[in-house]
Amino acid sequence: MPARTYEGTDMAVSRPATDSVAETTTVGVAAPLTANLRRVSWGAIIAGVVVALAIQLLLAMLGAGVGLATIEPAQQGDNPSATSMGIGAAIWWALSGIVAAFAGGWVAARLAGVPSREAGMLHGVATWAAATLVVLYLLSSTASSIVGGAFNVVGQTLSGVGSAAGGAVSAAAGQIGYPLEAIQDEIRSAANPDDPEAAGRQLATAMGRVLTGEGDAVNQARQDAIDVMVRQGVPQEDAQRQVQEWEQRYQETRDQAAQQARAAADAAADGASTAALYGFIALLLGALAGAFGGRAGTPPLEVAVAETRRTHVS
Repeated sequence: MPARTYEGTDMAVSRPATDSVAETTTVGVAAPLTANLRRVSWGAIIAGVVVALAIQLLLAMLGAGVGLATIEPAQQGDNPSATSMGIGAAIWWALSGIVAAFAGGWVAARLAGVPSREAGMLHGVATWAAATLVVLYLLSSTASSIVGGAFNVVGQTLSGVGSAAGGAVSAAAGQIGYPLEAIQDEIRSAANPDDPEAAGRQLATAMGRVLTGEGDAVNQARQDAIDVMVRQGVPQEDAQRQVQEWEQRYQETRDQAAQQARAAADAAADGASTAALYGFIALLLGALAGAFGGRAGTPPLEVAVAETRRTHVS
């Protein structure tokens, strides 16, 4: 079969020869070759983005309505937990994004009018990418409070998981710096009841140096604490035993706080890693949905030729 040729602005499609005579039919494609190679239609992509955002907004509002309907303030025991609500919102957000990407890709490919599945898929992917950037902007800007309220609800739900994990790390880490507070009252109560404030301050100061100091300063502070207790009438052996007990309890409290901080940090890291992985999967599925939507919305050659001829004639 001879190759296709272009005659002016009409596309001549050659058919197989019959009785040694080649037939050529002009189908009237009003587009020169250079214009046909430029297959990007930004107008179609913008239209697809608008459709995708509108559908995702509708689905987000639907999901929010259904989710809030399951909450009964008067019956706290029957309400779903915050974790289950967050997981459900994330799943619904991902599904609505996939549906919106498919619809936006379909619209972009159909309006582009290029009878090429490759071009249709590229229009679908471009539509998904532009819509994703717009959604991210709405989630991270003050405009979300006006036009992205529904998007912001899901964004706050997802960010709440990371904030809770970060708060747990901060709380556990704070306990490492102040484990002395757990035994501070007991140290003050060991002072002379006749003058509790002065003796309590002296003993607390000395024990603070014992528990937080280093090297020879610890030994000197330990002896000072024992001397304070001995001056208050506590036997030497009892004072030494009490100081050792306080040191041991301080070390146990500090080790426990450090272990809690490490556990909280591991949980936060695991949560962030899981959220990032699921976010990647959701975005990848959205890109594939946009590509398949563009493929499904690619107009057949006959439709594209008819539309082009009608445009050329008008």
